[in-house]
Amino acid sequence: MEKLNPKALAYIYNEPLYKLGGRKPEQGKGLVFRGKNLKNITVLIDDGSRVYDSIEYTLLKNILKAVALTENDVAIVDVSLEDSSVDKVREDLQPKIMIAFGSTFTLAKGLKNQIIEREGWKILITDSLKDLNQDQRLKRSFWTELQKLKPEIR
Repeated sequence: MEKLNPKALAYIYNEPLYKLGGRKPEQGKGLVFRGKNLKNITVLIDDGSRVYDSIEYTLLKNILKAVALTENDVAIVDVSLEDSSVDKVREDLQPKIMIAFGSTFTLAKGLKNQIIEREGWKILITDSLKDLNQDQRLKRSFWTELQKLKPEIR
């Protein structure tokens, strides 16, 4: 079977296309996410990437694996596809930890790659998966901060 070219399909179709590797995203209270959220850890991505088998998604799976997590342990929410705020995600998924990748979140410039603790939960905001994949310096900064969350992740 020939592999479909996502860029060619995006050119042909005006509506977003999703390739989910044969699995449907899980449903929260109206919020679409991927994974099973077994450890109440939410990963927010905002890469505008509507294809879950991209190089960036492989990077995300490797990051999860490096801190002893699987896709089932987390809820992966693509906020570029969802009309949702951090408050909405918190309400629906009740995470103890949130990791936010992408440009929307890095607008809080002084907060990038810092763990922010709020009323019983923590959030780590970092660069997009695409930027992390292309820049080792950015990846190192993120990795250093992620290691501080590792004891709470397990």
